[in-house]
Amino acid sequence: MPDIAETDSYGMLCEDWGTAYLITRTAGNDRLYQAERRDDPGVVLQTATPGALRELIRTDYFARPVPREIAPLTAPASPGASPHGRPPSPRSPRRPVTRCPP
Repeated sequence: MPDIAETDSYGMLCEDWGTAYLITRTAGNDRLYQAERRDDPGVVLQTATPGALRELIRTDYFARPVPREIAPLTAPASPGASPHGRPPSPRSPRRPVTRCPP
């Protein structure tokens, strides 16, 4: 379980960058923190700490800014399908994923 400072850092990361990136935290994974560009889901940044993820996001964003207002994702065509048109990534039920609020 992350400590309070790490949890606070994750919350601030979500608040600062959550409109441009889908930010998640997966328990039990070496690369615990992940950010997926909302305008290009093929770009996924992963690292072990929220501070390191913030630096990766800043580098990515300043090289190619993410529009802050994009069209909403369409509903999946079938149950379990990804709204991005690609198969869902396999996740162990023992590894809960925390997402930033939209």
